[in-house]
Amino acid sequence: MAGLAGLIVLAHAVRVVSPISWQGTMLSLASLQPDRFWATLGLGAPGAVPYDTPVGALMPLLMDAFLHDGWGAAILNAALVVIFGRLVHASLSIGRKSGAIPLLIVFSASVVGGSLLHLVTQYPAGSALIGASGGASGLFAAWVLIQEGRGGQVLSKRFATVSSSLPRSTSPFGWWGLPL
Repeated sequence: MAGLAGLIVLAHAVRVVSPISWQGTMLSLASLQPDRFWATLGLGAPGAVPYDTPVGALMPLLMDAFLHDGWGAAILNAALVVIFGRLVHASLSIGRKSGAIPLLIVFSASVVGGSLLHLVTQYPAGSALIGASGGASGLFAAWVLIQEGRGGQVLSKRFATVSSSLPRSTSPFGWWGLPL
């Protein structure tokens, strides 16, 4: 989880120190843009420019987690990944050599699930999506389920229900009015 958190911060650092033209390219390739996604499927708003390829449309479903709007968001999401990642990893490691792969599955599934939810709620056009809040929220949801005694079942239907009810474009702290 520290490696994942480090990757989140490193990706933001690379974006910040890159020339402006590269930053635009990074945002174009990795941010989830509903108008472009739906245009790729032929369902977009009039005048929307589609992604170049179907793969190009699918990449942002996960890659948006590594772009952030500022240092505060990147560091907070990285901290949440470390905090809840350690708790989830410890629970998933019981009886296994390591819980790293299940942890990455939970994080990735949460990011992709949040991205899909964003696409559905922003059809046919809406704001672009960046940030790892979906993954951090998914780890938080997994931790909640583990606290309920469901440690071995965090990839269950119940996890998907709890995780998808968490806000995607804000951190768990968004419930208190602190958008990130």
